[in-house]
Amino acid sequence: MSNLSYSHAEGPGLRILDRATVWYGPGYCGVCGDSRDHMIIPQAVRYWDCDDGWRVGVLCRGCGEDAAERGPRPGDYASATEQREHAEYLDLDAELSAGDLDHMVGE
Repeated sequence: MSNLSYSHAEGPGLRILDRATVWYGPGYCGVCGDSRDHMIIPQAVRYWDCDDGWRVGVLCRGCGEDAAERGPRPGDYASATEQREHAEYLDLDAELSAGDLDHMVGE
């Protein structure tokens, strides 16, 4: 079990995929690109990106708060029709990965 000093809050645009494993993914925030260790929360999350749809990665504190509050909206560039199916697929994939989530993040 990891000893995270801070955890993201879940919301309509953010779901924690693995609470037990410290995971830095690609090593930078998936939204703003910040790579400072003290800002990144090393927790695998599924988050909503209004341009790309559901993504998996790590986020900094600020982007995590924004993502949790925002969630999908009708005017987003990402297709609204496949939102639910894509999110469910990512959740299932994370559940079956047993802590090895590296394959879920694209470079």
